[in-house]
Amino acid sequence: QESRSVSVEASGEAVEYPSTAMERNTSSVVLGIEGGASPLKVVVPVFTTKRIGQSTPVSGILNVITVSLSATLDLSGGASSAITLTNLTGAVLGANVALEAVPGGKGGEGLFCGSGGVSGTGAWNNESSSLVLSVCSSENLRAGVEYVFAFTITNPSEDQESRSVS
Repeated sequence: QESRSVSVEASGEAVEYPSTAMERNTSSVVLGIEGGASPLKVVVPVFTTKRIGQSTPVSGILNVITVSLSATLDLSGGASSAITLTNLTGAVLGANVALEAVPGGKGGEGLFCGSGGVSGTGAWNNESSSLVLSVCSSENLRAGVEYVFAFTITNPSEDQESRSVS
């Protein structure tokens, strides 16, 4: 929602202050939102772009997974922001997953740090079949920018249907 004009007034036994519009900070950018410092300007945090695809459906071979993401608010490494891709059931990965550049990807692969703060990696959790992408402490995923990156898995050796990745 947009910020509305806020007024101030005062009254008492000896004095009366008429209602007057207060000055609002409508130009400051907060979390990537122009005018984000205006009182009660509210933006729902969602991914406006959230696509995932693969290079091959063939069992038991290397498969490049490509991810595209764009958010409505900045995600800051300084605020310990992380993105988790879940339901990657059957993917075969090591603990640290190398993220790869994609043409036009705006450096998406370099935004994330795996364990030990290694840039360009994500952390694979085999138990939950999820990939945790922690935003590096010196990086920011900017609102409204579509970032694209890829990572390579080994496909499972048996048939399976694609699950909803969230």
